[in-house]
This record gives sequence, structure tokens and C-alpha cells, in this order.
Amino acid sequence: MSQDPQPKRSVLAALPLTLIIGLVMMTLTLAWWLAYYAHVGSLFSDLDIKSVCLRHSSYGLCHFFTENMRPTVVPVFQSAAFWISSAVLALGVIQGLLVACRAVSDRGVTRR
Repeated sequence: MSQDPQPKRSVLAALPLTLIIGLVMMTLTLAWWLAYYAHVGSLFSDLDIKSVCLRHSSYGLCHFFTENMRPTVVPVFQSAAFWISSAVLALGVIQGLLVACRAVSDRGVTRR
């Protein structure tokens, strides 16, 4: 019986840390956005209109929402959080692809 020279790693351990951090940041950002703008109407009402505020919190409609919403303990949503988490997530995806390409090239797998 031959043993595999490299121990098996879990899928989570194989993912780049940047990708995991990006996924966590994006999840928290979306939860923050949803919690903040839930005070305009209801939680899932008018998501198509509110989605503009995810990308551009300086948009006029977002100011209108902020000025006219019920009092809330949730801090004012900042779209910079979305863009930063998007950049970290994209960096993690690119890093993951590079690691996967390197692993394939190290194994000597060739295309036909």
C-alpha cells in the first residue's frame, strides 16, 4: 500500500485567507445595508430602489431615505464598506485562482 505523500487538507484550509475575509466582510456589509434600510418601509420592500444605496450612499434618494426614516440604532450605512469588501473579495478570488493554477502546474497536468 502506498501512502499519499501530502496529507489531505480540508476545503476551508485550502482557501486563501483573503477570500475568507472577503466573504465575511461582504456578508457583514450586506447585513448592515439590509438592517439599515429595513427602516424604510419593511425589511424586503423596494430592494430594487434600495440597492442603489448599496453602491452609492451619496445618491440623492439615499439621503431622502436617511432623512425620512424612523429612528434607528443601526449606524448610517456607508457604501465604502461595500466597495472595500468587494475589492478584498476580488483579491481573494484572484489569489485562489493563482494558487489553483500553481497547484495544477506543480502536478504536471498538461492540456491535450
